[in-house]
Amino acid sequence: MLLHDFRFAFRVLGKNPGLTAVVLLSLALGIGANTAIFSLLNALLLRLLPVPHPEQLVALHTTIADNVNNDEDFTWPMFDELSRRQDLFSDIFSWDGGSVENFEVEGAHYAGGLGTASATYYQAMQTTPLLGPVYRSI
Repeated sequence: MLLHDFRFAFRVLGKNPGLTAVVLLSLALGIGANTAIFSLLNALLLRLLPVPHPEQLVALHTTIADNVNNDEDFTWPMFDELSRRQDLFSDIFSWDGGSVENFEVEGAHYAGGLGTASATYYQAMQTTPLLGPVYRSI
C-alpha cells in the first residue's frame, strides 16, 4: 500500500514540474532554517560551559517583593557583603557580559567587547584567560 502511494506521488510530481520545484524548494528552505536555528540554540543555550562541573554553577539575582526591578544586578557593596558572609557555595564571583565599545589605540579605531568580572572569576571557574594577566585581589 505504501509503495503504491509513493508511486502515485512521484507520478503527480513528474507531471507538474513547477509544483515539484516549489515543493523541493520549500522542503530545502524549511530544513535549512531549522538546522540553522537549532545550531544557534545549541551553541548558546544547550551546550554546557567548557569549565569543570558546569552543572554546579548557580546564578543569583535580586528581586524586590513587588517585582519592580525584575532580576536586577547586585551592586558592588551587595556583592562584597555576600562574599564575606557566604558559606553555602565553594566560591562566589561577579560577572557582567558587558557590551561592544569603541576604542582608540595609537590613533587606530577598534570595536571590542568590554565586560567586568570580580577578582575571583578565574579561580571560581577554574580556568585562565586567553590573553592578558589574571586578575589579582588587592
